[in-house]
Amino acid sequence: MEIIKIKTPSKSYPVFLGNNAADSLPGFILDHYAHIRKIMIITDEKVAGLHLHTVKKY
Repeated sequence: MEIIKIKTPSKSYPVFLGNNAADSLPGFILDHYAHIRKIMIITDEKVAGLHLHTVKKY
């Protein structure tokens, strides 16, 4: 999974990109960001229709 760091004037945050990211996202979050209580997923309707159900169950 590729990680791009976004920096804004008020804060920075990582953006994760990769093939089969929806399948590996839950384990990746638990391994690296277990302390985080909320995440935001940005997608489009096509990708959401294919993969959002996989991510939402976690």
